[in-house]
Amino acid sequence: MYQQARSIFLCIALFTVNVFSITDLQAQQPIPAKKLIVPGKQIGLTRISDRATLVRKRLGPPSFEEAAMGKSLAQWISANDNRIETDIFFITNMGAANEASRAEMIRVSSPYFITQQQIATGSTLSAIQPLYPRIKKLGTYTQAETHFTIALYDDRKAGICFEIDEAGKCVGIAIHKPGKESYGLYFALFPGFTIL
Repeated sequence: MYQQARSIFLCIALFTVNVFSITDLQAQQPIPAKKLIVPGKQIGLTRISDRATLVRKRLGPPSFEEAAMGKSLAQWISANDNRIETDIFFITNMGAANEASRAEMIRVSSPYFITQQQIATGSTLSAIQPLYPRIKKLGTYTQAETHFTIALYDDRKAGICFEIDEAGKCVGIAIHKPGKESYGLYFALFPGFTIL
């Protein structure tokens, strides 16, 4: 009887270890560069400081673009789902020897893009906070389609923002230069954006 109980216990223990090992292995698999969000650096193949000409060559012509006074906002909206978009805020370093319009902030609403820690749109604020303990609520905007209030949480030091809906789910992720303010993109995208 003792031997049989011991054998069953060992089988359960080995099964549990194997399941946890498989889960850990899956979580540790590297994310392909074309999907990876790196705070302060890149979303997919688009990097902070990329020239606008390079971004347009890679992504094609934007669905919408607006420019004024050395700043521009370009949006690429999915043909299949208008809630899926990539937004890039460009700034031109006017008068500099290397004058060019360069990506200052990049924002996505697609769950296709993901951090190495498995955070993407659809993740919950409670899953994000332990991984980004420095995030602070900076402001809010009202989502045009749903009229929900969306809160913007920013880890300024790392260079990543999370847009969180009323249900506590992430609906957008943006990256910016580490240590820099992240308001520019949000003022351009959401005219009613309010800083707290």
